[in-house]
Amino acid sequence: MTVRIQSNRKTKAPGAKKASVQACPASMPDFAALRDNLLALVQRGVARAVMRYGEPDNDPFRGLHISPEEFCRLLSTSVDTMRLGIQRGVDDGPPSLRLDWLCRRYNLTAFDRDVLLVAAGPDIDLRYERIYAYLNDDVGRRHATIDLVLELLCETTVEKHIGRSRLSPEMPLLANQLIRITDGSDVGFAAADARIVRVDEQVLAWLTGVGGLDTRLAKIARCATPRRSIDADMPPAIRATFNATLAQIAEAKTWSPLLLLMEGEDPDTQANAAEAFAAAGGLRVLRVALDALSGDGVAELLAREAFFKDALLSVDAHGAPTEAVAAKLRTLSAALETSPCVVALACRQSTGVLGDFHHPVVPLRFGAEDIDVRCVRWRAALAAHDASADAKAIERVAQRIALPSRGIAAAAATAVWAARAEMANGRVKVSATDLQDAARRFARRDLSALAQTIVPVATWDQLVSSADAVAQLREFCARVDCNNRLLDQWGLGRRISYGTGISALFFGPSGTGKTMAAEIIAGELGLDLLKIDLSGVVSKYIGETEKNLEKIFVAARGTPSILFFDEADALFGKRSEVRDSHDRYANVEISYLLQRMEAFEGVTILATNIHQNLDEAFVRRLTFAVHFPFPDAEQRRAIWRGIFPPEVPLDADVDLGVLARRFPICGGAIKNAALAAAALATSERTRLGMRHLLHAVRREYQKMGKSLTPAELLGTVEAARTAGE
Repeated sequence: MTVRIQSNRKTKAPGAKKASVQACPASMPDFAALRDNLLALVQRGVARAVMRYGEPDNDPFRGLHISPEEFCRLLSTSVDTMRLGIQRGVDDGPPSLRLDWLCRRYNLTAFDRDVLLVAAGPDIDLRYERIYAYLNDDVGRRHATIDLVLELLCETTVEKHIGRSRLSPEMPLLANQLIRITDGSDVGFAAADARIVRVDEQVLAWLTGVGGLDTRLAKIARCATPRRSIDADMPPAIRATFNATLAQIAEAKTWSPLLLLMEGEDPDTQANAAEAFAAAGGLRVLRVALDALSGDGVAELLAREAFFKDALLSVDAHGAPTEAVAAKLRTLSAALETSPCVVALACRQSTGVLGDFHHPVVPLRFGAEDIDVRCVRWRAALAAHDASADAKAIERVAQRIALPSRGIAAAAATAVWAARAEMANGRVKVSATDLQDAARRFARRDLSALAQTIVPVATWDQLVSSADAVAQLREFCARVDCNNRLLDQWGLGRRISYGTGISALFFGPSGTGKTMAAEIIAGELGLDLLKIDLSGVVSKYIGETEKNLEKIFVAARGTPSILFFDEADALFGKRSEVRDSHDRYANVEISYLLQRMEAFEGVTILATNIHQNLDEAFVRRLTFAVHFPFPDAEQRRAIWRGIFPPEVPLDADVDLGVLARRFPICGGAIKNAALAAAALATSERTRLGMRHLLHAVRREYQKMGKSLTPAELLGTVEAARTAGE
């Protein structure tokens, strides 16, 4: 139901749109009619109760005992025994009762079959509760006990002994958890034959045709009818494997335990593929997360639920460690022995997860979706909200941010909501900025503990460096832009399976613009800049540094971000000759970093002041190496000019050219001096003058260990002016 909200205000801002949502009906419910309906239901219930239990009498103990007359009347009344008559189609024969099918499936004897019938009696019809209470000679025991089962089904002591053995844990009824035997007493124990026998609720629900999930699975699983098909959106190799597998199953004419081991980064794509396989095989889909299999007996319940419902069991194992996946698969493998079904396991890495899984496995590798496929998903998601975006903007965001299909749908909805609508043919035109911001928001992961997110604000015109350095930076951006095209459309990804990420080394003196360049690149590419906090990464304990770096690389995988390692020589230093255990572990750490950097498929930038301190193997594996030289006089002048926006009130005596020529300091020091001078002028409530700048430059020299007196500063400036500089 839609709700209409109307403002109480009588005026509104010009151009504001009127909120229009439907209001709830204002009419009051007819309580008199509801009361009459309830009364009619109760009266009908009373009439049925009289038919079932007889006319009420003056017996003060009615309900606390069962007389022989009442027992005879209960037996003479027809009982709803047809609830077990629901049929199930079996491939290898004509339709039969579900109970008969269950007996064949689990190799149950005629005695086992009758045990199920006796135990299910009170669950089929509540009148059996009073009948069993009479037979147990205990009004509190209203379900079948072991003694009652044996009394009803066995004639002699020998038959009872044989029947009692059929109720032992290794026999089919209990081994397959078809029945449960409980004490059924408040004190927590009972005599052996006084224990209660009940049909497992999952088995009973299936036998009686009750729909829905087992109550023990309702909170952790979801069963649905698939709506997807094996269409052109699926990779050709996956589609061919699915068709071959389905053909093999059709030839066997039965479902056997089978594992579809789906490896890849996108859980949504894998879930869609599992749904398509189920639809092609005429199955339903039972979805569950791997963590849900941690409880006792949950794997058995899930496998049997899938088995009973003719469903594919789709398990999401993304984010779980390899050891946990292997342990859960081991448990599931045992459950599939008695409840065969098809299991589709979606995981990030399949290496080492099979463990002791003893059934056929169909391996499926899902790579990153092609850019064209992601563009189609973006256009479809926008069209669902009656919106569109520029084709280049869609291609740009699809190329740089590899969102799963569900993430694309959510990001598209967010972009449409945030768009400043320019209506064109009745459709919202989503801007490239809104599209990109929404995609970045849904692709981010929390790295706050180990990295600092820098919001890019610097632009190309603020970067003052050598022409070659700027050219390399632009080449870097172009390479990131076309990397997916090279790997996917040009087919280089089929030839190069390792080291497809893009990395760069920025080296040069401190303050020459390395961090600013990284920020500019992030802004140009529409990516986040994650500056790694070395204090949270480097650890004195052996192995901890590698673990922290692994967390960073795993969390950053697939996100729209650039990993920026400042002072990279602290992590990526040269390996040394092994003299003791410390050297050996240090070299192991560096070797691990070499491998991890090369395996990372994202964008990485390293910055260092001392190029020579880096391990040569690192430099060889880098895509770019950009040198940031110390700025010359003209570059320093450009930095001074670019540091002050028009709003800064400069005094007439300010001569930035003299500062650039006479004081050779780097861009970082110039920035610090400009800020310090502006702060000094602001505190004095005056215009920014030359004396403020000279004072700030003097402080920068002091930080570098050089001493300049105010007189020397003024003398330098006067000498420059006298020389006509």
